[in-house]
Amino acid sequence: MLTVSETAKLKLQKAAALHGIGAAQRWLGRPAEAIQSLEQALSYRQGNDRLGEALTRQELGKSYLTLGDQGRAESSLREAQRIADAVGAFLPQAGVHYDLALLERQKGDVQAAVAEIEQAVKILETVRSDLSDDRLRTSFFASRRSYYDLYVDLLMELDRRSPGQGYADRALAASEQGRARGLLDLLGRLELTRGISAELRHRETEAAARLSQIQAQLVEESLEKSRPEVLADLRSRLREAEAEQQAIEQRIKAESPVYYEVRYPSLLQRGGIQSLLDPDTALLEYSLGDEAAYLFVITRDGGLTAHRLALSRSEIASEAEKLRKTFESPGELGYAYRSAAYRLYQGLVAPAEADFRGKRRLLIAADGPLSHLPFDALLTGVAQDNASLPNLYLIHRYTTSYIPSASVLSSLSQQRPAAGSEPPPRFLAFAPAYGKAAVREASNEVRSGAADGAEPPALEGAEAEVEAIAERYPGKAKLFLGADASVENVKKNPLVSDCIHFAGHGLLDEEHPENSGLLLEGGTLRVADIFNLDLRAGLVVLSACETAGKEVNGEGLVGLTRAFLYAGSPSVVVTLWRVADRKTPDLMLRFYAGLDENGDKAEALRQAKLGLIRNRGLRAHPYYWAPFILVGRPR
Repeated sequence: MLTVSETAKLKLQKAAALHGIGAAQRWLGRPAEAIQSLEQALSYRQGNDRLGEALTRQELGKSYLTLGDQGRAESSLREAQRIADAVGAFLPQAGVHYDLALLERQKGDVQAAVAEIEQAVKILETVRSDLSDDRLRTSFFASRRSYYDLYVDLLMELDRRSPGQGYADRALAASEQGRARGLLDLLGRLELTRGISAELRHRETEAAARLSQIQAQLVEESLEKSRPEVLADLRSRLREAEAEQQAIEQRIKAESPVYYEVRYPSLLQRGGIQSLLDPDTALLEYSLGDEAAYLFVITRDGGLTAHRLALSRSEIASEAEKLRKTFESPGELGYAYRSAAYRLYQGLVAPAEADFRGKRRLLIAADGPLSHLPFDALLTGVAQDNASLPNLYLIHRYTTSYIPSASVLSSLSQQRPAAGSEPPPRFLAFAPAYGKAAVREASNEVRSGAADGAEPPALEGAEAEVEAIAERYPGKAKLFLGADASVENVKKNPLVSDCIHFAGHGLLDEEHPENSGLLLEGGTLRVADIFNLDLRAGLVVLSACETAGKEVNGEGLVGLTRAFLYAGSPSVVVTLWRVADRKTPDLMLRFYAGLDENGDKAEALRQAKLGLIRNRGLRAHPYYWAPFILVGRPR
């Protein structure tokens, strides 16, 4: 008996190894070799590992698809689908629908491809991110983005063939759906407690755990070919658990609407988005897929237009990176900057300018590498030399601001009343010193990737910055300086003010966005901490040196800003790259002066930047003004 058991185990190990080899061979562009490896894996898995068999048949179908053998590809994928359906393995089900969508597109039947990808997305939307099976977890995180990219791509293909039939609206909705999924993936790694009672949060957690447990049992029993009555009982319990979870969600919606909106986000349709836009504003939402990049433009009076961009995602990422490199220090703006800044303007903005002619405000829902792109610094014409640059910056044409997604607009419109009987300070600021101050050149001040336990470089201008701003509000400012600018003081003090200002270093972790945060005295105020703060502020300013790593995909920045929006601020000013802190007070003082004058946050930031540009001195360089952007409500 022991020999039989060891033989079966050895077969499964060989099957897993051969499957991995086959998948690697397909990825390396050797599908014929992949098929041989996968067929061997299948011979070991048949009758021994039904989930593994489904995954191998799926990989086999993808290999045939790569070869262009549509008949064998469909046969393998349909068999994988049959097994996945039988065992209730939801992620393989979603994955096979995705691959069938690719097959149908290759066959030229785009409508059938849309039907398949819709099934894949429908399954994906029901999946929690805390999966127990390593094979399924890897599949989930690897595929999430590509599902929505393909969905958008197929709908835009239908829009090209049959314009005016509503396909562009559906493509925009798919883009929004993908953004919402990204937020839910982040939240799945956080423990949110603000905005919901402990009892209701406990019930939500229990219901979700029960549902996941029953789903896992159902898959396991299906794999073991259990008796029909056992499977029927589990399916009945699953329906009961789903009903319980839906009831809890409805209670959360009634009792904790702010929490509900972020945990169970509703997606705005085009009409809802239009109603929230000012007549002078155009919303630009970008969707950058591996196969194609799109721009959706929405205005209050002009409806929706959609464009397939001439630049691919990889080209956009490459040009954006070139632009960022030119801003690493305030040196000469040479041909590399002028070329990249103009090419990005031509590729990202110019194709749609006719759609928002006469508008002065751009509300940008960026995507991927665009999340770190300062649109203000793009060039609207060819600059022959640096002397002609100031008049060509995009900032001269438009007031820009940013949002994580169009659907966020509705939550930003909800004003939160101030708490307490005493008038709150108009200006509340935290300015850490980070231990021993050392006189350093501005370009050497920031050590990228600073983390807990490492002493961050001193910020010599931080205290001076907030003290200078506080002078505008005599008797109405509260400052936490040096050692008092701690994580503990952020958490325990009432965060109620017209503006809450952090002058310090930021940490963006693109691979694990939940680890992003602000470096304060004694530790890091991480994304999870920020989500659970009770802010009541009209604006949060992160006048911080960003310390992102080389991998720039926007996840860390979106997570950080989204946390402050959820915590209770409708607007956040954030920096995109390292800035010289001794030069920052000038821009900030101009910004607060404009803000006090008319209350228009986005325009105040624009005028502060234009003030530096018009001076034509050292600080006119984009290094000093371009990294500051406003995320959220512009006014």
